[in-house]
This record gives sequence, structure tokens and C-alpha cells, in this order.
Amino acid sequence: AIVEPDGKITSIATGQQGSHMVALLGEERAYVANIGSGTFSVLDLKTNTKLRDVTTGGKPEGIAVAGGKVFVGDLSAPRLSVFDATTYEKLAELTIDGNAIRVIASPDGKTVATSHVDTGSITLIDAATHSVLRSFPVSGNSTATQVTLIWSGDGKRLYAAETMRNQIAEIDAETGKVLRRIDVGKNGDGLAVTRIP
Repeated sequence: AIVEPDGKITSIATGQQGSHMVALLGEERAYVANIGSGTFSVLDLKTNTKLRDVTTGGKPEGIAVAGGKVFVGDLSAPRLSVFDATTYEKLAELTIDGNAIRVIASPDGKTVATSHVDTGSITLIDAATHSVLRSFPVSGNSTATQVTLIWSGDGKRLYAAETMRNQIAEIDAETGKVLRRIDVGKNGDGLAVTRIP
């Protein structure tokens, strides 16, 4: 659903199974991961229509846009697929450290991070070359249920929701070191970063 500033709500049907995470390309395009269909849908936000579905295989959930490319994770395998955001050509398929439940681009669009629910680790990818930069442990196993991942505004920190631990891990993005764990409410998942004036 799209919520306009005046409160008007518009829905765009994907016609797919398990439509979940959304990645935006400006204010014109949205890419929606469809877990049950093994696809992502491309939506035109100006006309509120679906343009097409792109087959990824597996169970895509995490999805991000960076450098004119769409990066799609897979809940069923340790891989990250890369597609051209305009032609939808598959550019690469990378082996990563775990099954990517979340995929997020850094504020400068140069680095893509994946959060792995099965291994409790993070992998960083160079968005331009599609190469794996490094992987590092955070939660360390599946029992913490490491899910949502978000960058700080300056790109120096990552925050990972450890849902079953009721904590958020704050991570130095350069070294991969967990700087601290912040206690939060029960089963925390969704994250946002803001500056308090």
C-alpha cells in the first residue's frame, strides 16, 4: 500500500505469493520480494501499476537497490542475486555466509549488507563490482533470530535486531566488531535510525 501525504491510501496488487519486503528506486519504482513465488515484482509508483515479475528462484525476502541494481537475498540458500534495475538482466549470483533474510544498501550506495537468520552473521558486498568484501559473526547462531538490519546515517555503524534475545546489536561496519547490545522490547524486529535534535 502507498500512503500519500494527505492520507490517501493506494494499493498495487502483485498477484504473487508472500509479497513482503520493498526496495525503492527514487519515487518512481518499487521492487517487491515475493517469498512464495520465487520472484520480485516491479511497480511503477507514478501510475500505480505493476510492470512485471522477475524470477529469482528460491525464497526471496530481503531486497535492496544500489547503483542501478537490485540485490535479492534467499531464505532457502546462502546466495545473493544481482539484477539490472532497468533491464532486469541477471548480472551475478554470489555465495554469501548465510541465508539473507534482510538486504540493505549503505547511505552512499557503495556497500550492500545482508543479515543471515540461520548463521547470525553479516556479509558486506561491493555494490559496483558485486564482490564479497567480508563476512563477520554478530549473533553467531540461529537462536537469536537475527533479522532486520539498518545502517546509521553516516554509514559507520550497522544495527541488527536480535529478535529472540530482545536486543539490538550495534556494530562497527569497518571492523565487524559488536560495540554494544541494547535491550529493547519483546521480539523487536523493525528498526529505524533518527537524529534527536
